[in-house]
Amino acid sequence: MNTTAFIFFVGIIVLTLLITYWAARRNHSTSEFYVAGGSITGWQNGLAIPGDYMSAASFLGIAGPLR
Repeated sequence: MNTTAFIFFVGIIVLTLLITYWAARRNHSTSEFYVAGGSITGWQNGLAIPGDYMSAASFLGIAGPLR
């Protein structure tokens, strides 16, 4: 087993859980959970849309090799 890889893996899991715990403590209502309390700007939403598309495209194989 590669010790360095294992340490990074565990570190990423711990960091993800810490961020999730921190974010969960900041939410106090369903509005804050679903729409971030109305604080998302158009620019932020505009950046999120291509990110969602590229992520979905890579999982569905759109960006894969053509035959």
